[in-house]
Amino acid sequence: MNPKFGLSLKNRLSTIKLLPLVAGTLSLALSTAIVPVVFAQSNTPPAPTQSRQNWLNLTQEQQEQMQQIKQAKQEQIDNILTAEQRSLVEAARKNGEHPRRVFQSLNLTDEQQAQMEEVRQTAKEQMDAILTAEQRQQLEQHRQSRPQGMRTPQ
Repeated sequence: MNPKFGLSLKNRLSTIKLLPLVAGTLSLALSTAIVPVVFAQSNTPPAPTQSRQNWLNLTQEQQEQMQQIKQAKQEQIDNILTAEQRSLVEAARKNGEHPRRVFQSLNLTDEQQAQMEEVRQTAKEQMDAILTAEQRQQLEQHRQSRPQGMRTPQ
């Protein structure tokens, strides 16, 4: 046997044995670098845009009044729910679930649904009363432009 041939074959075999190790190490290194970035991006809520935040150009006073109405509405709705329903809603809020889907899954009684509709309608009327005529017109146009399933009953 040729000593050069034996050495060359031995080097080739050791190189071939190292390939899976190198490939595995490389894939592990890449996955540990990419996975945290992907999770960080997916858990970061998008920054609200100006048009979504204040597309009606509410004054500071109007914004504060709207916030008070929303808070009172939420408190009234929470009082309508049972303790179990409230805990389900709270968990869903923390998980970022869509409120409409959450409430559909609560199996509300007819009485609860009627009470909640009354609370929502009262809040809507209070919010509309805060707006100027121009803002009300913009809001009505916005409501009409939404898909049928997303509209609130009038």
